[in-house]
Amino acid sequence: MGLEPLRGRIRRELRLIWVEPPAFCQPGASPVTDLLHWEVVIDGPDGRPYAGGTFPVDINFVGNYPFKPPKITFKTKVRVPPNISAEGEMTLDIFRDESWSPATTTVHKLLLLIVSVLRDPMLDDHPTNDEV
Repeated sequence: MGLEPLRGRIRRELRLIWVEPPAFCQPGASPVTDLLHWEVVIDGPDGRPYAGGTFPVDINFVGNYPFKPPKITFKTKVRVPPNISAEGEMTLDIFRDESWSPATTTVHKLLLLIVSVLRDPMLDDHPTNDEV
């Protein structure tokens, strides 16, 4: 399989982020100069410790997207949710190759999940910070 169908999906997903961004999310710098590396800014959800904050995340389409999940990393330190590692990486099951479903999961859905984790951490889904 050539790379063009994969790049086509990434282009469609990027367009969706720009046209209909998920709640509490906004696309980063425009124009996107590298189709395989985006930035999205997540606004801290209301009524939570991160309300009013802005959190840029890098989205890197490494490997074989959409057959493997993208690597999503917070560029600023976010330590209260136990599902974000000290390096800023999400540790939820959906980011593991064996749990990833290219047919049903998109970057749009991943961003919604990340916002929900900032709102309500998933304590049973691979916490990295047991003290929290």
